[in-house]
Amino acid sequence: MLSILFLSAVPCCLQAQGMSPKREMDAHRTTARIAIDAHLDEADWHLAVPASSFTQNTPNPGNPARQRSEVRVLYDDDALYIGAILYDTAPDSILHELSPRDVVNNTDWFGVAIDPYRDGLNGLGFIVTAAGVQRDLKISVFGEDIQWNAVWQSAHRITDSGWVVEMRIPYATIRFPKAEEQSWGINFIRTIRRYREESWWNPVDPNVAGFLNQAGVLNGIRDITPPLRLFLFPYMSGYLNAASHPADGHFELSTPYNFGADLKYGINNAFTLDMTLVPDFGQVIFDDEILNLSPFEVRFNENRQFFTEGTELFNKGNVFYSRRIGDRPMFYGSVAGQLREGEHIVHNPMESQLINATKISGRNRHNLGIGFFNALEARAFATVADSTGNERRIQTNPLSNYNMVVLDQNLPNNSFVTLFNTNVCREGDAYNANVTGMEIQLRDKPNRYFFEGGYALSQKYFGDGTGTDLGHRYKIKGGKMSGRWRYTGTWFVKGQGFDPNDFGFLLVPNEQNLNLEGGYYHFDPFWRVLQTRNVLRLLYGRLHTPNVFTTLRPAFENITTFRNFLTVGLNAEAEPVVRYDYFEPRTPGRYFVQPKSYLLGAWFSPDYRKTFLVDGRFSMRLFDAPGRETYFFRLAPRWRVNNQLSFIYRLEHTLQFNDVGFVARDGGDIIFGHRDVQTWEQMLTGAYIFTPVMSLSLRARHYWSTAEYSGYNSLLADGTLLTSGYTGELPGGGSRHDVSFNALTVDLAWVWQFAPGSEMSLVWKQSIFHRGNLLPTDYFDNWRTLLDYPQQYSLSIKVLYFLDYLMLKKHLTRHD
Repeated sequence: MLSILFLSAVPCCLQAQGMSPKREMDAHRTTARIAIDAHLDEADWHLAVPASSFTQNTPNPGNPARQRSEVRVLYDDDALYIGAILYDTAPDSILHELSPRDVVNNTDWFGVAIDPYRDGLNGLGFIVTAAGVQRDLKISVFGEDIQWNAVWQSAHRITDSGWVVEMRIPYATIRFPKAEEQSWGINFIRTIRRYREESWWNPVDPNVAGFLNQAGVLNGIRDITPPLRLFLFPYMSGYLNAASHPADGHFELSTPYNFGADLKYGINNAFTLDMTLVPDFGQVIFDDEILNLSPFEVRFNENRQFFTEGTELFNKGNVFYSRRIGDRPMFYGSVAGQLREGEHIVHNPMESQLINATKISGRNRHNLGIGFFNALEARAFATVADSTGNERRIQTNPLSNYNMVVLDQNLPNNSFVTLFNTNVCREGDAYNANVTGMEIQLRDKPNRYFFEGGYALSQKYFGDGTGTDLGHRYKIKGGKMSGRWRYTGTWFVKGQGFDPNDFGFLLVPNEQNLNLEGGYYHFDPFWRVLQTRNVLRLLYGRLHTPNVFTTLRPAFENITTFRNFLTVGLNAEAEPVVRYDYFEPRTPGRYFVQPKSYLLGAWFSPDYRKTFLVDGRFSMRLFDAPGRETYFFRLAPRWRVNNQLSFIYRLEHTLQFNDVGFVARDGGDIIFGHRDVQTWEQMLTGAYIFTPVMSLSLRARHYWSTAEYSGYNSLLADGTLLTSGYTGELPGGGSRHDVSFNALTVDLAWVWQFAPGSEMSLVWKQSIFHRGNLLPTDYFDNWRTLLDYPQQYSLSIKVLYFLDYLMLKKHLTRHD
């Protein structure tokens, strides 16, 4: 699918080569009071020279936009003003579906991208839809960070000749160099939804990776001073929490409340301090829990805004995984082993308490980006009691400090070099961890070819005097990233001892891979096709220690969008030789010989302008082993009832027949089991949008997965399986390893942005998580028993208020 926002964007930003000179425009200084009302009737608007003659990026790259647009820019001592007249010969056809803030649905929209340092790598985006919804984002080499929220004003108005947008963007939201005259990169984008057309003021060529580097130039902003940026976001929240246990009729009720604040302070014109004190993340949506039978950890999305907003510098090096902070206590699983005779666990918290977190980030006039992150996690204790009720506490988490420092220097030709260090320091005898590394990306002057390199060293320091663990990784990558033909090659090595997981996330250690990729990208319409891409990939894998072959995996992918905006994808993958799996046995030095396999998949996604449509996906993998097959399908109908109400339903079903995997150790034997795994997942999301600043959203998910075992084998030294006498039976009968896992979650949230930067939210959350050995007879039998499991409920209200020091100062001055 094409991206809703800046759909030509690719995470890397290359300077356009072989293109016309960048367009330039001047901002006009105003001394008048500009009312943000989308009328543009102040005299200064008529004195500003407009930017016009937009060029299509899609569906017909290089062609003039079908409708005329004029954009003017004003400025004063406090803010930048943008006025856009978006002419339309059929104003009654302008699509204007309402959506929550930061979401763009089936609607026309207008946006501006600003690159104050003109490095082509870092910028800001501000968007207004034809329904008046705001969207703002940070742009970096990692893509678009829509979690970033700024406080700015906008207004829109549909007229007899089109529609009008007016924006006021305070300098407090923009970091820019200290100079007598500013020269910023800038570009304007307009989408006309009924045409599925995207057009830009300074042309953006889809054959060139990136869009920020293809911006025009804004001149003429003189004698402005970066303002004092001091914002406070105090909050208060209250909860009504309940837990029910239908089996014994037990019911628990609690009413906690919280107070805290977030602080933003502009240390200077370039650097900002962000701090959260006693944060409350109780209204964050549930994780998508799954039945995990693999040897690897499940990676969950970060949904806590403080850890997702403005973290582009900390993503450098891929060693920052903020979910480690406030995660499960370090010794959570050891409590049962510390119980004395007659004791039982009263309470064992599953999350550690975050005390505070701080970010400092910015980029100086020499284009050096500096990032500092620090978070402090509290001690955690489990409570246990004996038969007489005497209680004692067992510490499950030490006081822990998480820290990261990043130095990121921009180089000529949109290149960069980065140094980074993460550190986790724990009190007592718990070990400490450190990761240090660097990465570099270089591009030639035409910015067609690139080279990347990186190295990181992980270290663990043990307080009991057992020494230090060291590990390393490195990467070498290069290729061509612009044009119709693109190709890359990557050699990636992760040593046996490399472990960044105290603060980062590493799925598979101890491997070295060669990845080759080549693709043909065609963005110009032909025949019935609007655009298409075809990509070939080859993965050659080896274990790092010992240096032995593990896998060979060729793959192919095609994505084609037709003129009716139906997008179809095809993908195929093969493992034409057996794979040596050194991870499934869960035992160092042992491996399992996975059979050859072949995968074929397809998906489709119709034109999202339709009121009702269905997305779909199907895949199957066949193994060179009797009866071993995997099938997957997904159907996702979407219904836009009207411009305020919409629903999306998603149904997924996975069937794994005769799957094989580790189940246990029996004496000196490693036992593998043959199992049929069946997974159903349903999700319903919906939204009713009252106004551009008030919405009601629903996210309900039910996940059910079962694994039913039919036999067991011993793993031999050569990686093959031999029939085993292991039965896997429980003493009272039944299978020890059969498993049924249910996760039912509901998130219902009403959000009202009652003032710029301030909001009130009322949230209902409900959850059931249950794992057991008894397998329901079928899907409906599982539903009948689901509500008999323990349930958690939460009703909460949270009020967050935005305080701007400068606005408060002006208000107090007027009343003196």
